[in-house]
Amino acid sequence: MLVTGYTDWPSYDPGDSVPLHLSGDGEISIELVRLRHGDTNPDGPGLVYRKVPGIALTATARPRPLPRGSYMTAENLGLEDGEAARSFTAWVYLTRYPEHRATIFSASHSGGVSRLDVDATGRLAYSDGSAGWPPPLAPPNESGTVRLAARVWSLVALVIRPGPGIAEIAVYRSDDTGWRNHGQHASGRPILTAGASITFAAHVDGPAVSDAFDGKLEAPAFWPRPLTASELAALAAGQAPAGSLLRWDFSQSQQSLTAVEVCREAHGTLVNLPARAVTGHSWSGLEEDWRTAPRDYAAIHFHHDDLADARWPVTATLALPGDLDNGVYAAKLSAAGGETDLLPFTVRARAGSAASRPLAVLLPTFTYLAYANEAIFDPHVPLTRSDADDWAAEQGLLSQYNWHADGSGVIYASWLRPLLNLRPDYRYWLTGHPHGLSADLYLLDWLEREGIAFEVLTDHDLHRDGRELLGRYRAVVTGSHPEYWTRRNAEALTSYLDQGGRLVYAGGNGFGGYVGIHPELAQATEMRRLTSGFGLWDSEPGEARLASTGEMGGHGRHHQPRGRQITGVDITGMGFSRAVAFRRTDASYDPRAAFAFDGVEEKVIGGHGLHMGGAAGYEVDGADYASGTPAHALVVATADDFGAYVQTDSRIAPRADMVFFETPAGGAVFSFSSITWTGSLSGNSYNNCVSTITRNVLRRFLDPAPFSWPFREGHSAGSESRPVPQESRPGR
Repeated sequence: MLVTGYTDWPSYDPGDSVPLHLSGDGEISIELVRLRHGDTNPDGPGLVYRKVPGIALTATARPRPLPRGSYMTAENLGLEDGEAARSFTAWVYLTRYPEHRATIFSASHSGGVSRLDVDATGRLAYSDGSAGWPPPLAPPNESGTVRLAARVWSLVALVIRPGPGIAEIAVYRSDDTGWRNHGQHASGRPILTAGASITFAAHVDGPAVSDAFDGKLEAPAFWPRPLTASELAALAAGQAPAGSLLRWDFSQSQQSLTAVEVCREAHGTLVNLPARAVTGHSWSGLEEDWRTAPRDYAAIHFHHDDLADARWPVTATLALPGDLDNGVYAAKLSAAGGETDLLPFTVRARAGSAASRPLAVLLPTFTYLAYANEAIFDPHVPLTRSDADDWAAEQGLLSQYNWHADGSGVIYASWLRPLLNLRPDYRYWLTGHPHGLSADLYLLDWLEREGIAFEVLTDHDLHRDGRELLGRYRAVVTGSHPEYWTRRNAEALTSYLDQGGRLVYAGGNGFGGYVGIHPELAQATEMRRLTSGFGLWDSEPGEARLASTGEMGGHGRHHQPRGRQITGVDITGMGFSRAVAFRRTDASYDPRAAFAFDGVEEKVIGGHGLHMGGAAGYEVDGADYASGTPAHALVVATADDFGAYVQTDSRIAPRADMVFFETPAGGAVFSFSSITWTGSLSGNSYNNCVSTITRNVLRRFLDPAPFSWPFREGHSAGSESRPVPQESRPGR
């Protein structure tokens, strides 16, 4: 990519200044454009954007690296003149042998740089800065050398012995008995002296990160004396000797970017979001909540491919006009060689505008972030592949759907890095069609063409402002794939519905998983997966609880409220080849729901579409009254001819159910239950039954007249009540 970049947040207010963190090679022209549609399908609307007059600037950019690798650093250790460290200990859990070497600690001090590393074979080696790498191991033969085992907790000790100046390395394995001498290194220097700084899990030189470590560290400590054999044995038994010089307790401040040092408050800073709330060497398996058993969770998991903040400087600042209208915009970047990029963001509504625009479109930015930079992975076969996919793979960028190189799942995703598949013209490698933002522009394009006034919100806006934000709107319509949300967003939406709000769920696989927002890095979300199946990673045993909030991860069906309690449906299947049409049920003629089908004569709905060729597809949701669907909900249409789709609900075969129900406060919910629904709004022209049904639903939901309530379960609410057909009540 000759030119790319990122902003620092998904949404801004009119009048804000948008920082642009850019990488390029020379002069870049920057324009502000308003997006309408990002589909490159020749049968669709195509990429449409309108330049905002008077907003254009140039900047000079240079190529920027991506400093991958998480680590902890402490700049001021508080050592006084005459103080020095002559022993180091830490529990180490190596999860991946490095290709060359990886650093356990690197210390800069007046004597140079001392560092303890592990090589590609598991050998530990220490250098005090007086010799090159690797320092020779003694004895020279391999018989006395113990290698650091992968995925076994080991207590590593480095001791500077007096006399001839020998640095001894010993390893105690938790699955073994006794100590093993790892080797000896000539060293006449202490490990740390006054003025030292320390880095764990990587070697850092300015902005460059090298030799990053894959694995967990626990209880790293420095000691002012050479520890004796009896002291090391006591430490291995859980009885720490007195008199440590520095000791970090990773069980404290789990929700923070601070690593607490307990001797002299030489606290460390965590960079690139290593994983916290992970099991340590003493975890027994009896506790699964880091909040109630902190000693069991006293470790931090570092990865050489973590990246939470690319730390590119601000290359240019885009000043938004104070009267800029609400919508989806982008900074359009153009390089001298003709290459372009679009950095999208939303502009929030000006205060007081909601009265004229009672509809909110809630863009699922948490889901955008979960899929951002998703690398192609087995067993999937890509249907298309873009330059953006290749560049992300070359740079080692990962999404929350990928695995780290050590086999653990990627739990963090951050806005502070290039997000190459979050582009208005991106086509998803898994389906060959738009996905995420590029698919949601279908809906925004259709709303504009229909003349339906709306305002754009994001998940991030809702998490920040809560229930009060939704209260400005009569109805809310979701994007096509609102899969992830926070507990705060769930509470805001349920409160909104409880007070008479109306929800149009215009997607599939929605509200299926909880993420957390990092308390000190709001641009980052945290995910834990639990019995995920479907070719996705699972959290390690005991690590399913979010560090950011303390809440359990996993699918929404294991939480309260469950997705079916909110939308009436939950995911039942997924497939990546074709989409199909819905079939109307008898319930679609019920007086309660007939408004949605006014002017629709067809029995088959949505046998066309720009996204996989139909209105029901990719990921689809079904009703189930036994697991949360409200008893009075009507299933007004269904689709189940999906062929090779994967079943994701053990109770129900892959099926899409279009569902409608009222709420006690005069509101209502209408769920279209398919990711591909919005792709059928404009397929085969804008005059089709999918468009008509969506228009009817929105018009009724924007009508201030309350929906009827109460009524007896299983019967219509009005004077023309009649039983709800059994075929519209699946799952019983």
